[in-house]
Amino acid sequence: MNFKYFILSSRMPHSDNYLHLYNEIYDLWEDIFDPVLNGQAHADSILDTDLCTGIVSDGKVIGCHFYRFLNLKTTSVRQCSYFKDLSDSSWSFLTENNFTKLMSLEFLLVHPDFRKSKVGFSLSETLISLGLKIMQSTSYHAGIGTARTVVKVDQSTHKVGFITVQEKIDKFGNNCSFMVCPANNVKKNPDFQVQRTVQLLWENRIDETQLTFAKPDFSQEISA
Repeated sequence: MNFKYFILSSRMPHSDNYLHLYNEIYDLWEDIFDPVLNGQAHADSILDTDLCTGIVSDGKVIGCHFYRFLNLKTTSVRQCSYFKDLSDSSWSFLTENNFTKLMSLEFLLVHPDFRKSKVGFSLSETLISLGLKIMQSTSYHAGIGTARTVVKVDQSTHKVGFITVQEKIDKFGNNCSFMVCPANNVKKNPDFQVQRTVQLLWENRIDETQLTFAKPDFSQEISA
């Protein structure tokens, strides 16, 4: 199969050349996640993220994933709704490990026609590994996510280095677990076909934001 991997801004593509792709990613997300979120798949949920990614096959979006960059040193982030269900022990896990710069992985989905039973390997696990490559390229401390257990997303993330930090979190009636993957704990997916696809897509990625090609420098401090 001929796959292409795109990285776009979640709020608005910088180039009009990607508007159709951006809209197709949003439409697929809305179709798949509206029932998952009990009819509450609002555009605000996507606009609150920073990056959206899509795997395209023969001009059709077949999978996508969204990411948000969070700095726990900021008061607003610590008070945002994303963290409202975290227990004291989960907060302690983050702070004791000095995980302050986090990238959340959100709204993982693959078109039903391209599930593992149809294509022979997991494109959702492919997207998870690609997401971790984005996280590593930005020098953030850890990837985080609330994984739906009914579709075994938590088990998929365990394969590549995520740790279950908190269980039994309710998200729109879905049982979820809070997962954390330290940047130094990222692993290759054990499925060779997933590994190979991740490598090919990453090496040939089309990053409209140029974020993954930049070399972040956090050494400069601004004095008040």
